[in-house]
Amino acid sequence: MTSWKETSPGRFERPFDSIERFFLALARQSLPLNREHWALSFFAQFDLKASQADTESALRHAWKTMRYDHPQIACIACEDTKIYEVPDQLALDAWLDETFIVTTAFSTKDDLMASFRPCKKATLYYLPHTSEILIHTSHWRIDLIGMAAFLQNLFKAVAEPRQIHFGDEGVNLSPSRDQAAEYGSLDYIGSSVQAKQREEAATDLFMQLLVPSIGLPAQNLDLAPGLTRRLELVLDTNTTSAIVLASKQRGFTIATAFHAALIVALQEVAPLSPSTPSNYVTFGIFSVRPLLLPTSNDASAHPAAVYITGLPLVLQLSTYIDLALQLKQYYKQPLPPSANSHVKKDIIVPYTCKTVDMIDQARPGEVLALREPILSSAGILDKYLKPMHGDITVKTFGMGLQMTTAQIACHLWTWQGKMTLNASYNETFYDQGFVQRYLERVIEIVKTELAVRIV
Repeated sequence: MTSWKETSPGRFERPFDSIERFFLALARQSLPLNREHWALSFFAQFDLKASQADTESALRHAWKTMRYDHPQIACIACEDTKIYEVPDQLALDAWLDETFIVTTAFSTKDDLMASFRPCKKATLYYLPHTSEILIHTSHWRIDLIGMAAFLQNLFKAVAEPRQIHFGDEGVNLSPSRDQAAEYGSLDYIGSSVQAKQREEAATDLFMQLLVPSIGLPAQNLDLAPGLTRRLELVLDTNTTSAIVLASKQRGFTIATAFHAALIVALQEVAPLSPSTPSNYVTFGIFSVRPLLLPTSNDASAHPAAVYITGLPLVLQLSTYIDLALQLKQYYKQPLPPSANSHVKKDIIVPYTCKTVDMIDQARPGEVLALREPILSSAGILDKYLKPMHGDITVKTFGMGLQMTTAQIACHLWTWQGKMTLNASYNETFYDQGFVQRYLERVIEIVKTELAVRIV
């Protein structure tokens, strides 16, 4: 069963589900700035013993293969509807010419990322001078685990090319999160007692997001957002192993350990005044991929999909250990559709729709005022992205978000035994030195509070 409908021969449509509408609303909010808030870029450096011409040809064919295997990567948005069209040869060649780009115009991938403007189509960039690929897309097409799984399939397609014949790929379109998790439809409003209770519960959950939050010391808030920048700290294998061991000994996950440090570091740098909020308020990001229907929970089969849930996180400012204990319970909470979840699955859609309405109704200045650091932890990515694919060696993996607010979006993952703490930020509001010191302080707090011993 799928929510996709073939509305005419070779044309498939379905409505955006609630989480996709959330990311679409963020994108639309930033369009007047000629930016796309939270547009994603993910990239990998690789080693392939082949000429540039052969490498380019292999990547182009693999990108075409990805369109067949995961056609959602080639979907476009038409208002609140996702559309996929089976291409004839002319349309396929045009799509490849438009979305597969070889460039040496930028010294680094970060300079390329800073140049991005709103783009209707997911695009693969090949940087031959650094042997890197970068895929840029709207967030409503993919999530962090999906990025790693997508690159796995892409490199496999390079190593093991096969003939592709378009025409029947509509069967490969992924179901929406709301369908795969059985959250229900967007048509959730009703007059029954149960519907009213559902609406009230969704409102109560949503209202937590309106609690004032402590924020980072952003500068130039009277100026329009500038370019997005990215900074990452990669910990060596010894440090990573030591942090993992120390966290386990305290009963904390890596997400808990780092999120608590993120908040403590925030308390140290936040501007203080009598009106400074006493809470830290944000979204907590959860992957629901393990909870999906069996036909949808394989990331390699459905990488180009958004299978996450963002739930309110409201914490009173406190010490590291107190925050970590609260976060431990928060991240351990069973998620819907688990039967014992504190958040019932039938309120996820109405709750998410309320966040969409909040974004749609916000004035640009209200969105800009958001200044809290956000953390999304993907855990160990090796299960989704392997380093070896025939003659191809994947050397690095990374990602970044386009930012138009004064928030700093942090992402945390471990790959090949090394932990990465990545920050995306807007250079108008923060300089690189501040972001580097902030991330270094987060890591220092984790080491100190958990008494990490590095051998």
